[in-house]
Amino acid sequence: MFCNELFWRDFYRYWSLKNGNTIFTAYGIYHRDYLNWGNDEELLSKWLTGKTGMPIIDALINEMNYSGFNSNRGRMIAASYLSNDLKLDWRYGANHFEEKLLDHDV
Repeated sequence: MFCNELFWRDFYRYWSLKNGNTIFTAYGIYHRDYLNWGNDEELLSKWLTGKTGMPIIDALINEMNYSGFNSNRGRMIAASYLSNDLKLDWRYGANHFEEKLLDHDV
C-alpha cells in the first residue's frame, strides 16, 4: 500500500512538471470550458465553513478546519462536491486546502 502511494505522489509530481502552470487554469490542461464554473460567494462560504447542509461534507470540512487533517478520500469527496455539485471553481477548494491542511502538497 505504501509503495502505491509513493507511485501516485511521483506520478503527480511528474505530471505537474510536464504541464506546468496550465494545471492551475480554470479549466485545466484539457480546456474543459463547458464546465462553466460559478463563483457564488454564499455557496462558497457555506462550503468553507462546513455549513452546506450535507452531513458528510460538513463533517469533512469541519475536521479539516479544526485539525488541519483530512484523509485522502475525504479530500476527494469534499473537492468533488465543491466542483461537481456546487459548480464552483475548483481553485477555491485548492486554495482552502492549501491554507488549512498541515500536509498540503500541490
